[in-house]
Amino acid sequence: MSRAVSINNQFAHAGLAVYFDEAVREPAHAARVAKLLLDERWPWLPWYLSYSGIDREYDRGSKRVNAKTGVQGLAEGILNPQHNRVVARRAAGDKNFTEVQLDTGRIGEGPFRLQMTCRVAELPEGKSTAAWLELVRDMVRELSPANGILGVWPAFDAAISDVVKMRMLLDTRWGVFELGVLPDVADPTRSFDIGRTYARYPRWGTYLSDAHLAAIGGVERIQAEVAPATIERIGTVTYIQLTDTIETAMSLECGERRQRLQAIMAPVLAPRSSPTRPAAP
Repeated sequence: MSRAVSINNQFAHAGLAVYFDEAVREPAHAARVAKLLLDERWPWLPWYLSYSGIDREYDRGSKRVNAKTGVQGLAEGILNPQHNRVVARRAAGDKNFTEVQLDTGRIGEGPFRLQMTCRVAELPEGKSTAAWLELVRDMVRELSPANGILGVWPAFDAAISDVVKMRMLLDTRWGVFELGVLPDVADPTRSFDIGRTYARYPRWGTYLSDAHLAAIGGVERIQAEVAPATIERIGTVTYIQLTDTIETAMSLECGERRQRLQAIMAPVLAPRSSPTRPAAP
């Protein structure tokens, strides 16, 4: 999948994608998720909410909310059986420093997805990446995923490209230029069974299930061959962070560790080409 886009802002952005099996259908669960989506730890709080319906007639356009009055309405929107996805944005265009897409689990059997991007450079006064990363931790714990990634990129286009696994191209009179993640770094764009059989390609932060860990030799092997800054349990997953700070997530050291982790994870990574189908009997 690919699309042509215009150049977006060139500040560092983080992109989170997690894959979970438990649909958000219980009122208490929806209330906790809604509170996190409108949490003050966002450097730029998402102001505008919209919903994708199980059918187009149930789509709901963008509406501005705030953290004090919007949590209850957002929880109700998540629980609405007509809504399949909630989208929260800071703004339109180059000022969209925060974007969230959350599957509510009304279509299909999962794994469902949470996809978030957030600008992580030149934050507003009083805001910090440390606080935002704590918010991410709380969201991961709340959704109980089986797999996920947290990548850091030099611009929004690359971050959103990585999160949604989409090529992003700038088509000009001088040629077509790649704005997203380069194909030799990105996951295959085809949809695979991420979170179950397969895991996403590793990033600065990677969340692995117990089954994925067992298939690649466990925590001990990762510690010995990758030497990440952090390995810790967060709810249902083990979190691997390659360097100490988000500011070093695009460093050469981080890139080298990512390559080593990717080599170890080869048995659980989605294939670059389509899997060969068994011959018909």
